[in-house]
Amino acid sequence: MSKTQTVVVELGERRYDIVVGDDVLTQAGRLMAPVLHRKRVLVVTDAHVGALHLDTLHAALDDAAIEHQTVILPPGEKTKDFENLQGLLDDLLDHGRTPHHIGRLGWRSRRRFDRFRRRRGAARDRLRANSDDATGAGR
Repeated sequence: MSKTQTVVVELGERRYDIVVGDDVLTQAGRLMAPVLHRKRVLVVTDAHVGALHLDTLHAALDDAAIEHQTVILPPGEKTKDFENLQGLLDDLLDHGRTPHHIGRLGWRSRRRFDRFRRRRGAARDRLRANSDDATGAGR
């Protein structure tokens, strides 16, 4: 086992640890398992980082029996926008994630996520209603 060091980020109730060290990615599953409510995660990476490290991470998660799915974003700063955030939130919802599953987000982020989820559901309902009206399926 390689030597690791833990850096504690003190943010009151939102306190968390960052584990740093050689080959820490190979230990990711073992390190994450004790803090997961459920043994499943959604991995978000970009294409460049994923090409270098995703196989190692997946193997570590498999070794710890942690179910995982992956979203790979295009590389670069341009993916850090609201359009990609909306796509990521869609992926989270599609994979059964709720604000409870989104790590250590602050309460404001959770409220925004809840609003987004309600709007997304309302938009789907409107699309279904319009589709039913057009096809006569709702009659």
